[in-house]
Amino acid sequence: ADLLAHAAELERSGEPVPAYLRKRVTDQRQSVADERNEVARLQRERQQTARQFDAELQHYRELRAKAMEAEAASGTQ
Repeated sequence: ADLLAHAAELERSGEPVPAYLRKRVTDQRQSVADERNEVARLQRERQQTARQFDAELQHYRELRAKAMEAEAASGTQ
């Protein structure tokens, strides 16, 4: 933000923005974009993991219910 403010200040005053400053602003914007992409990727991965966990939990519950039914059926004989 400070880099951007400094560059804007130079432009408003009619002075050219030095190449090193333009490069740093560009690099900083790219870094922010990269971080946003990484956050989005991690959010997608978290959602996929949650869906997988839910499916595995449901499967476990189904197996457990069948085991309880089998146990109950063998206990009544």
